[in-house]
Parts: sequence; structure tokens; C-alpha cells
Amino acid sequence: MKNFGKVVFILVAALSICAFVLGAFGIATHYGDIKTVIVNSVDQLGVGLDGSANLKIMLAPSEEGASLTREEMLYTKSILEKRLESYVVDEYRVNCDFDNSSFSVVLAYSETSQYSPAWIVEQLTAIGDAALYEGREADESKVIFTDENITAAKPSVEQINGGIYTLYGIDISLNSEGREAYKAAIEKLLSEKTDSETPTVTLFVDGTSTVTLQVVKEAKGRTANLQTSGLTVESAALTSIILNSGKLPTALENTSITVMKPMIGEQALTALMLAAISALAIVCFYLIFRYRLCGVASTVTMLGTIGGVLLVCTGMFAITSSGAVIPFTMTAIIAAFLVVVINLEANVRYFEAIRSRLGEISPAKAISESFKKTLGTTLGIDFALVLVSLLFLIFSRGEGVASFILSPIFASFGVEGVNFASFPYFGTMLLAGTIIGFIFSVVGTWLSLYSFSCFNFSSNKSLFGGER
Repeated sequence: MKNFGKVVFILVAALSICAFVLGAFGIATHYGDIKTVIVNSVDQLGVGLDGSANLKIMLAPSEEGASLTREEMLYTKSILEKRLESYVVDEYRVNCDFDNSSFSVVLAYSETSQYSPAWIVEQLTAIGDAALYEGREADESKVIFTDENITAAKPSVEQINGGIYTLYGIDISLNSEGREAYKAAIEKLLSEKTDSETPTVTLFVDGTSTVTLQVVKEAKGRTANLQTSGLTVESAALTSIILNSGKLPTALENTSITVMKPMIGEQALTALMLAAISALAIVCFYLIFRYRLCGVASTVTMLGTIGGVLLVCTGMFAITSSGAVIPFTMTAIIAAFLVVVINLEANVRYFEAIRSRLGEISPAKAISESFKKTLGTTLGIDFALVLVSLLFLIFSRGEGVASFILSPIFASFGVEGVNFASFPYFGTMLLAGTIIGFIFSVVGTWLSLYSFSCFNFSSNKSLFGGER
């Protein structure tokens, strides 16, 4: 058992360093000129609304004088957010003006973005009115299913003839009513098939023929698989996004587009990061100087905590709803730094408890007893952080229930216009960082010190912060 304990620190250190390297540099494969990213690296993260230029798009009902109810506004907002999650990598916000039935969409934008402002507006204002018809025309008497029957959609791809040809399509998941209607329609069309004519079905989205395919086999499973040579990978993906997000309750039009300067600036965020890294480096040197091996263990496991947080940022762990990366916004940086500092404080409390016991008992016993003594306090603090992070995530639902309840409270103190949509990255980073920090910085540090206590030099109390 003692021999196994000696390798525990090596395992903890290897895991911590691997997490840090993986989070910082990512993983990618190269096949000729084609680069496939498996895990994003830090340099692929955006800087969000804080560090980049902001594109502000104002949307309103296209019908003059039209007004939306609060429920319709919130439903429209959720649709816009679903579409933005699919198009925009960096941060975005959608705010509702309930008095004027309008929407303000703000997203991080740069001139090198793959999406133009006009294209983004076009996608956001697409109504999403979809229906599958028998034949090639939008004949209302031949509707098979509509957008109301669609529960999900995703692009599909199939290699045929040994990969010579590629068919792109859309897999549409349907509710029970839609599945029955689709199955019945396909059976009917197949029964009408002749040698000279093959029946077809056509998917129309916002009045435009999107997919037309021949019906050659029975409908099976829970999805309608619409594959045709007329689709490209881009059109299949865009159509799937529109179908997934849902149908807008009313047509929207763009009333203005404004490019705004960064709230803080990328250079300021970089300076903040460098300052945080420098401060952590100084703290680590101090911990090693004062607590010796305890400081070494804390420094190594802190790399694991930082690496785990970076992996959350780069989207390796799908904590965000879309599994996307988390940009380096001011709130995300503060949350990550806060987590690291709190875990360092927990370690200092642990190390001081060890030092106070070294005069009476052996380092091995001091390590074990001090961990049990300080664990309760650490768990209490972490539990509070988890609750706070969950509250931030709840409040980040913009003009939802939390905002509806809390806005009058803030207003009673003279605080107007609180933007709850700025909370999600802070809450996500705080929640993930607290859990990861407990695993690496708390448990990992204890395991490392336990490993050190298995070596012969562990009888030297000065190596664990005791008096020389």
C-alpha cells in the first residue's frame, strides 16, 4: 500500500499537467491541408462583447402598428437565441422592449467574421413557416405535416457508391401525429407509383421549395429523412437550424444596424489576464517558500484546476446549452480567477492546520487529521458557491421569471435596467470551476501530500512547512 502511495503524486501531477496542456493548446489532426479540431485551444476562444466590436440589430414586427403580447415576445426571443446559438461563436444578447414590441440583438462581431450583418439579419427574420407537401407544389390540400409537427431537425449525410457520391439531407423528428401522417402519405404515394412516374414530396420553408425528393421506399422509424442531390451541406444545416428554432409568431424586419466599439477592448482583457497570471505566479512562489512540499502540491494541482476551467471554456464539456465555447468576457475571467483564489485559500487553511499539528504528531498524521478538520469548511464554501452559480444561471434567462420578479425590487432602490443576460458566463464558470477546483485543488492536493508521506523523507517536518 505504501509503494502504491508513492506513485499517487505522479498520477495526480500527470493528470493536472495533461488537463492544463489540453485546455491551453487543444488537440487537432492534420490530413494534408485539412485541419480537424478535436479540442479547441485557448487562441481559438473569442473575447465576447467585452473585447470585440458589437453589432447591434434592432428588430420589430414588419406589419405597421402590430404589437406582441409578453408571451409572444418571450417566445420570439427564445427563437432568436436558438438561431444565434447556432450561428454565433462569441457572446450575444437578445433584449425585449415590451412597450414597443421590438428586439435588440447585440452580438460580438468583427470584419473577419464569416457571417455578414445582412446574412445574420436574413436568418434572424426568417419566419420558419414549414410544411411537407405531396408533389412539387405547395398545394394546401396535399399537406403531409407542418412545422407544428416538427420536434427537431438535423443535417444528415450519406455516402453512396463507395463514397463517389454524397447525398446531404435533413432528418426531421416528428411528433406522433406527424409520424402517422407522414407514414400514411408515403404508403399512399407508393401505391400510386407507376413505371413512368415516381411520386415526390417537397419541403417548403417560408414559401420556398427547399427539398424535393422521389418516394421510393416506405417510411420507417421516428424521423422523416429527406435526402436529395439538390441539397448542399450549407443549405441542409441552415434549413435544420430554422426548423429547430421554431416558427416566429409574426414577421420581423430590421429597423437599424449599428456597429459599436468594444465595451472594454481586447488589449484591456489581455492586460487583465497577464495581471492575473502574474499574481498567481507570485502566490505560488510564496506557497512553495512557506509551505515547501505543500506549496509544490498546491501549485501542481492548481494547473489541473486551470486546465479544467479552460476545457470548459473551449467546449470540451458541453455545459453550455449548445456545447459551444465560452468567450473570454470580463465576467468569465473574474469567475475563473475567483475560483482559483478560493481554492488557494482552502489550501492555505489546510496547510496552516498541518503546520499547527507538526509539533505534536508526525507529518503523515498531521496531513490526514488536518484534511478531515478543514474539509467541512471547504465543502460549506463550495456548496455556497454552487448555489450562487445556479442563481446566476437562473437569473441569466433575460426577461424571464427571475427578471420579472427581481426588476421591481431593484427599481425600488433606484436601480433601473439591470441586464440579467450578462450573468450566464459568470454562473457557468463559477459552477464548473467550483466542481473542478474541488477535485483538483482540494482532493488532488490531499492525495499528493498523502503520497509524499509515504516516502522516507516524510519524517522531516520542515519539508511540510514545519520549523527547520
